[in-house]
Amino acid sequence: MKEVEKQKAEEKAKELLLDLIGPEQMEIYNRTGRVFVKGTRFDWLLQTVGSRCNLRKLKKDKVHDLCIHIDNDQIPKTDQVIGYLLSAKFNEEHLDRTANLVRTYDRKSVEKDIKEAANA
Repeated sequence: MKEVEKQKAEEKAKELLLDLIGPEQMEIYNRTGRVFVKGTRFDWLLQTVGSRCNLRKLKKDKVHDLCIHIDNDQIPKTDQVIGYLLSAKFNEEHLDRTANLVRTYDRKSVEKDIKEAANA
């Protein structure tokens, strides 16, 4: 995908994300690359890194970094965020079952990021 087309696609994805999360959360996303999602069983923290979106499942005292990819690097990172956000909200069980666990660590180490993304 040409750079101009890629930028246009990213801008359109950001418009769609704004519709899903609202202006306050969008400001946080634009500033930090993070989106907080409240699922039915877990909370989730989505974080863009480079051209990808990382997925974190939040438990009471632990955080699980999960690995699940959209294989095409041409897909705008915000479209990846939207895909994970919708999965966490509406297909959480499948997301939790199919993602691979990369590592687990203490929630305290990312509590600041969680609070900021959750706007708490």
